[in-house]
Amino acid sequence: MTGTATATPHPAALSLHEVTASYGGRTVLDNVTVRIPAGLLSAVVGPNGAGKSTLVKAALGLVPAVRGEVRLLGEPLKRVRSRVAYVPQQDTVAQDFPITAVQVVEMGRYPHRGWLRRLTPRDDELVAAAMDQVGVLDLAGQPLDELSGGQRQRVFLARALAQQADLVILDEPFTAVDARTEAALLDVLGELCRDGRSVIAVHHDLRTVRERFDHAVLLSGDVVAAGPARSVLTAENLERAYGLAPLTAGTA
Repeated sequence: MTGTATATPHPAALSLHEVTASYGGRTVLDNVTVRIPAGLLSAVVGPNGAGKSTLVKAALGLVPAVRGEVRLLGEPLKRVRSRVAYVPQQDTVAQDFPITAVQVVEMGRYPHRGWLRRLTPRDDELVAAAMDQVGVLDLAGQPLDELSGGQRQRVFLARALAQQADLVILDEPFTAVDARTEAALLDVLGELCRDGRSVIAVHHDLRTVRERFDHAVLLSGDVVAAGPARSVLTAENLERAYGLAPLTAGTA
């Protein structure tokens, strides 16, 4: 686990106050209030349809909130957009788009440079460093659609790293990724938090959350529990969220 306990509470990386959001014509989040501290590796967990992806998409303005207030890093999204990086689910990305791995990662510099300005040598250094950090520097010239699922996920994480964002939000980042790659990416995310940044990941493997994450939010339409991961993932809370015994829900 990455964080250390202190007497002073962390500021919020993400806070929602009485947020209601719909997806596909159905209310998924109902009057949700939750605070996710900064500087920690945090997970959003819960059963299918619990509102995990909707929560992060509502926070990023990708799903409109019917009502309520959302703040990232203590500010409305429009004030901190360049300080927030987002790694979407793999199945939401057009993987046959004619683009190379390095071109994807270069997009992480656009919030700082704009879409029409040329990248500087410093930008190039940051892009190369990000790709090296996640082990895809040797794939720089490879077309995105020729990469494996795990390689693509590393590339998208490199894009977030190149942005040098203060808050990184990932939606199911370990889908189609083997256990070794998942562990390596979690190491990278942990390093970000030790450097003072914040990471929030929608995740489904409760055992990994218990072992590797500092903080967790357990959803089931509303917030069942939020706090240190081990204190959230109790048998009682899991039964409330999943309607299952905790061992059965271990990888739900």
